[in-house]
Amino acid sequence: MLVSINPIFKGQCLCKKDQQPIENNNHSERGFDDYLLAVGNNLKNTINYNQNKEINIIPEFEELLKNKTIFDLYKKGIIDKNILGLMSNVSIECAQKMAVYLADEKISKTFCLAEICKLSALEEDLQEEIVELIKNDKVVNYEDSCMIAFDEATKEKFENFTKRGIEPKTASMLANIADIENYDINTVCKLLDSINATQTSKSRTSFVVGKFLRQNTWLDLEEFISYINKIDFRELEKIAPDIALFEPEQYLTFASYWYYDKKTTFNKNDLNFGNDITDYLADNYVDATDLSELLGAFPATDRRVGKMPPGWLSGSKSESQAKEEVYQTIERFQKTKDIDEFSKKLGNIIQKEVSVVKTGSGIYGTVYRISAEGLGDVCLKLFDQIGNITNNSSNLHGEHIEVQTGLFVNKHSCEFVKLYFGQVSPSNTNDGFLVTQYIDNDTIIDKTTGQDTKNWEITTKDADISTGRNTIQGVIIDFGLVEIKKDGKYITKWSKQ
Repeated sequence: MLVSINPIFKGQCLCKKDQQPIENNNHSERGFDDYLLAVGNNLKNTINYNQNKEINIIPEFEELLKNKTIFDLYKKGIIDKNILGLMSNVSIECAQKMAVYLADEKISKTFCLAEICKLSALEEDLQEEIVELIKNDKVVNYEDSCMIAFDEATKEKFENFTKRGIEPKTASMLANIADIENYDINTVCKLLDSINATQTSKSRTSFVVGKFLRQNTWLDLEEFISYINKIDFRELEKIAPDIALFEPEQYLTFASYWYYDKKTTFNKNDLNFGNDITDYLADNYVDATDLSELLGAFPATDRRVGKMPPGWLSGSKSESQAKEEVYQTIERFQKTKDIDEFSKKLGNIIQKEVSVVKTGSGIYGTVYRISAEGLGDVCLKLFDQIGNITNNSSNLHGEHIEVQTGLFVNKHSCEFVKLYFGQVSPSNTNDGFLVTQYIDNDTIIDKTTGQDTKNWEITTKDADISTGRNTIQGVIIDFGLVEIKKDGKYITKWSKQ
């Protein structure tokens, strides 16, 4: 039986049992983009993708590869063709700076590709100040470091906290929490310690904690911190291995969900959202934010969703074992990109001769056509690092949204390509993928979609049947930028209401 989802996953925050939930009004702190605009650094124009440009235009890459640092990183595999494509769309000076930062172990482990690109486009003195903060272990987040470098008030708070003896990384987060003066600093420091806040994470911990504090002013923080510290997360990893991937945001999500019951010991069933997660995601639209909260609260949930394509497991003695091996083989391919090895291993599993061909790359992913003797062709989409160009894109494109969107639109629309199986990916992971039917002009379309279309209006800004963009035979083949209405009202939060 499916566990009922907690209100925290429906845009509401933790609240007392005898209170009405406090609605989340999507408050966003004034971020570093405001300051970039104020000082004239228009990064949105600097990072200018041309989606029509072929990624393998050799003359452009040859020019970039004349730089020794870029060439060395390319040989090592740290820079791939997609990143070279990005570099070709910025100035040569910016591209060379990117290479320097990608080659720096500390910077490359702290900042994602998007942040390194933004850093490389800044004025020299600002770059130097941000790099100094990272090199001296004073910050854990790019946006926090930008605020300290750009904004005198934030810098003054940071310096005052460090003078009080607060460890620099903690001080940098405190300085970036809105209205921090309204809270007891020692208590907030304890909260940050309890969720391991000084570790590098994909989300901005200062924003996450600040939002939590604003929404839960009634909460006895000392009691809440004491509760978190009673949970042995290392022990829980034995029954929920994904806890090993937890970042500060997930620790806070987990504790927020289970705090009411004061539960500190768990079994696997407690931490499993339900065995029918595929059906839940098909019946309920769950965006990237809600998916991350769901899996943060229920980390033993199997993130593998959907069903194998017709015929893939028909020759196997054990379908469950074969399915496990398919997932393991794809997960290895995500890391190696070795097509020959992948095709051989997959062929051994499904007991068919398999051919794998790369069909193309976009900003957010790379698609491979998988052909197996006697079976219908399918497409495997792996999501690329280059797609993470902005944190604002997670509910629009990429691995954190497209897999569950595919399940949902397949249930409520007959206009999208059939999604067979995949792996959903919360914000703290990067192992999502999906497998769909391969369609060309001669394909017989899999019509097992659109079982429940009543009252639903599903469109996409990423496809156009009239021009053929992201469509084949009138079928939409991409799950990005999907907008969903029910009874005339948007349920996709990013849509204009």
